[in-house]
Amino acid sequence: AKSHESHYTCLVANPSDKDLQDMIGKAHVHILPLGVSTGTSAKILNALYNGRHVVTNEAGVWGTDLAPAVHVGKTAQALQAIVTQLYHLPFTEEEIALRQKMLSPLYDNAANARKQVGWIWGKS
Repeated sequence: AKSHESHYTCLVANPSDKDLQDMIGKAHVHILPLGVSTGTSAKILNALYNGRHVVTNEAGVWGTDLAPAVHVGKTAQALQAIVTQLYHLPFTEEEIALRQKMLSPLYDNAANARKQVGWIWGKS
């Protein structure tokens, strides 16, 4: 497999949840293109919350507010160029703070549950 040609990549079949989260936390660049525009991807959100740089295509951010938090490429060549640039780009505390500020209001489970309870019981 191509992934075994470099000691910077790995391919793991069926990792446990713990191993998967460990790999997400250690990876410098997450490449997550989607085939169809289906809205928010759990894989992209997981990488945004637990990983570093996230690269996707237009389908990966279609219908979401995630574009400012990810790097979007329209073609395979564009995705490759983005990954090459990010390889040497540090992931900073400022980027973490920006993500938290952006994601918390949209994807905070506790806050969203409170909103739903308010809707059900007619309270804002």
